[in-house]
Amino acid sequence: MAVKKWKGDEAHLLPAQQVEPYRLWFEFLQLASKDETLTIDRDIYSRWGEFDQLKFKDWWQSHWRDLFAVDLGVREIDQLQGAEKLSEKEVIVIIPLYQDPKRSLAQVSDILERYGANDRLKDMAEGQFRLQVDDGQDKLIHPSTRFLRNLPKVRLLLHIYRFWLSHAEADDRRRLEKTAISYFRWADGWNRQVKEKKWKRPLIEIPFALSTYVQHLEKRGARKRISLYEADDVSDHRRQIARYIRKARKLAANVAEGRFPGKYE
Repeated sequence: MAVKKWKGDEAHLLPAQQVEPYRLWFEFLQLASKDETLTIDRDIYSRWGEFDQLKFKDWWQSHWRDLFAVDLGVREIDQLQGAEKLSEKEVIVIIPLYQDPKRSLAQVSDILERYGANDRLKDMAEGQFRLQVDDGQDKLIHPSTRFLRNLPKVRLLLHIYRFWLSHAEADDRRRLEKTAISYFRWADGWNRQVKEKKWKRPLIEIPFALSTYVQHLEKRGARKRISLYEADDVSDHRRQIARYIRKARKLAANVAEGRFPGKYE
């Protein structure tokens, strides 16, 4: 399912020009706050309010402008008081004096583009909380970047992290196994409902390594040994699941320090 685009309102712009990456940041932060191995920097997130108690849709309406959006700066208006009637070849804009003239010119270019111009808005100012692909990278993420084109994988990591947190009582080996089983049963159960009831809802991704490893665990049952010909494949699948967990935990650690997604590959 394609991610719905939503840029903001008439005066504010989301740098990513869609809500999904910010939703993932919020949900990772909620999970990270439950992770006893992490310490959330509450000073950094002081303006986020009660993020650990609210649903995203309730939290988003009160916070998106203040935390993530940037002021559009140059804005188009329909008509100035006392001005002559506009023709189809004219447009009136308000240009602020508080921002860099180069940025204002770029914003004017964006307005002109909607009327047939070829240039697009450049050098947009960043909000306080900006998406950062790599640690220390100080620039706006363009929607064509790998991260924004790979949000389903980030959501996969989010859910794997959620199940990993729910099995904190187990040792490392059993925790990975329980995480894989819990994710598979949850995703498989949902996908079956979608197909059986013919819902127009997206299916949840179940990576091949995870489904195959869970099948092995179910086949193994209470046995502690596996045959030699199974060992290599099972180890490869287990290593892949371990990589998923490492990436998910790294994302959560980045979020705890105020960065999303940061460097997690």
